[in-house]
Amino acid sequence: MTRTLWSVLLLAQALGVCGQPYGNEWIDHDRRYWRFNVAADGIQRIDSATLAQSGFPVQEVDPRHLMLFAREEQVPIYVHGGEDGVMNTDDFIEFRTFRNDGWADARLFPDPAQQLNPRHSLFNDTLRYYLTWDATAEKKRIVPYADTDHAAYPERTWNRAYGTHQVTSIYHGGDYDPQRLTSSGMYTEGEGFATGNITTNAYSIGVPTPHAFQEEGLPPAVVQTTFMGSNHPAFGLPDSVMDHHMVVRA
Repeated sequence: MTRTLWSVLLLAQALGVCGQPYGNEWIDHDRRYWRFNVAADGIQRIDSATLAQSGFPVQEVDPRHLMLFAREEQVPIYVHGGEDGVMNTDDFIEFRTFRNDGWADARLFPDPAQQLNPRHSLFNDTLRYYLTWDATAEKKRIVPYADTDHAAYPERTWNRAYGTHQVTSIYHGGDYDPQRLTSSGMYTEGEGFATGNITTNAYSIGVPTPHAFQEEGLPPAVVQTTFMGSNHPAFGLPDSVMDHHMVVRA
């Protein structure tokens, strides 16, 4: 009996060593963290007054030691006025932020490729950011662009931009069991937020293209679409009738 128990313990130890990371390995429990929430993509600025109001020890922390974390990794930041090692009244930090999307949801699926929409979270659109400091750890910084020799580069009257339009009005449960009238408790192919049922011969979706340049000499635009479809076996119709035919026109 004792030999069996030791075998189980050794097996559990081996599985723990070889298991996947939990995602919180970036946390250093010897540091203090100040948390704030972000629910939209953009560029954020936090000045010393805001930090002080939140209880952050601005008088004690060298701004050159600041570090920001999100999505289980360090986020590059720009520190304005921190060269003197003091967080003065006019000093601030700037960084790019992202809302929460489906970046972590793929781990829930047995096959991550089955994730319906990696741009939309199944649970929450808010992402938590954590500000801390460390005197010796490596810091990621945004360095101002200092090259002013613009004449060396060709001039263009346009630039390529990307627009995204998501339809996330309906939650789809994925694999459906018609006998039990319920979807699977596992995260399966086709599960996620998308549009409702398309039952018409034409369905139009507009992609935002602000300040579109329409003169000659441009490369062709590129359109990428993603759609999903599923049959409902409860209808009792043959596959030849339930087959989906999709034509995309721009």
